[in-house]
Amino acid sequence: MTGGRRRPVTIRALVNDSGFGPVQTGPAGRNAGLEDLTDAQREQLHLRVAHVLEAATGFSCGSPLRALAGEPRPEYDPGATTVAQRRTAKAG
Repeated sequence: MTGGRRRPVTIRALVNDSGFGPVQTGPAGRNAGLEDLTDAQREQLHLRVAHVLEAATGFSCGSPLRALAGEPRPEYDPGATTVAQRRTAKAG
């Protein structure tokens, strides 16, 4: 946020920003990792990643080789939908 207002920014802009970098935590100044999250935060992260993967690939694990029972769901079937259609289904 800049001046208390939200500003859209691309991943490319963040990565190329000289002030962008890993968050340092802990007494040794190590990078933050999954172990720094609470169980609830870790679960929320896994759910969000599964949603992104399902929209991108049709499968919540990201691969048809590791598909869960019932996957792909019809609205996310990569053989019958485009990525744009899967994203719209997630947004709806």
